[in-house]
Amino acid sequence: MGYDAGSLWEQIIVWGHQDASRHVNNAHYLRFIESGYVMWCMAIGKALGGEERVKAILAGQGVSFILKSVNVNFKRPVTFPDTFDWAQADDLFEPHALHSELSALFVFTTSDRCGLGQRACLSLQDAFQDPSSPFHIAPGQTGPESADAPPPLSQVPHPTSPQPSYSTAVSSPAENARAKLISMGYDAGSLWEQSIVWGHHDAFRHVNNVHYLRFIESGRIPWVMAFGKALGGEERANAMLAGQGVSIILKSVNVNFKRPVTFPDTLLIGHKPMISSSRTHFTLNAVLYSYSQQAIVADSDSVLVWYDYDNLKKCDPGDDAWRILKAASQDGQVKN
Repeated sequence: MGYDAGSLWEQIIVWGHQDASRHVNNAHYLRFIESGYVMWCMAIGKALGGEERVKAILAGQGVSFILKSVNVNFKRPVTFPDTFDWAQADDLFEPHALHSELSALFVFTTSDRCGLGQRACLSLQDAFQDPSSPFHIAPGQTGPESADAPPPLSQVPHPTSPQPSYSTAVSSPAENARAKLISMGYDAGSLWEQSIVWGHHDAFRHVNNVHYLRFIESGRIPWVMAFGKALGGEERANAMLAGQGVSIILKSVNVNFKRPVTFPDTLLIGHKPMISSSRTHFTLNAVLYSYSQQAIVADSDSVLVWYDYDNLKKCDPGDDAWRILKAASQDGQVKN
């Protein structure tokens, strides 16, 4: 099928990859994909200039890659025990079963080979050299020994004394973020705050792309719970999360990375549905808003399918579900 034989990646599935739905959690696929394309990047580096070029590409030195967006389509659920044969770029196969497929967009960074993206890439390079940037490491200094190492004291926010509240006071970053997302039509009742920790960083000293899929999932669950409560109270919400009766299943997800995120920060994640003429699926749009940057750092579209877990097939959820969904698609708010 034309996949590179020299960079095939074998991913062993372990028990811990499974979630409460008793199959591999969707967030893990992005890590599996990353593990596979790193092998492919290493093969490209060796072909270009041997081991030294490989090290430079992986360290983000000179001309390398940066991930702009990724789309994952989930074909079949995967359970323990199993192993993936991972081919770039990029379908996941085992005999007779296609589990997932990926389309990813990479951008070359720096040098004249950057083409149309050169100016943006050089701006990113300038950020690494800017002493005021969170990415900057001054000459003669070294970065953290590991992803779990504590940040420098200069990066640790210090508590301040409570300030009196005045009617003319500027709103907090959290209040600004919440007001912004609600004004954009995202459901106020299921906004999710995601704290960024030091361990979310990778070797490029920003939050690794893999974590975004987990953040989006963490935000999607409160939205599903709010929808379940609107449809039938706590009992229906719990049944939807447990995969009992009619609930949803993730078909595909697309993530667009807009700005790098660094510790310390908190992201506010909001969701709103978009419906079409189909009665069996809908799209759930997500946005991730940074308190520190006061800006959207990523967005995502997830295709969700209505699924009858008792009969193991997609279905029409009924008029009540579509009435709530249609109303939410118009003003963003989930209500019965």
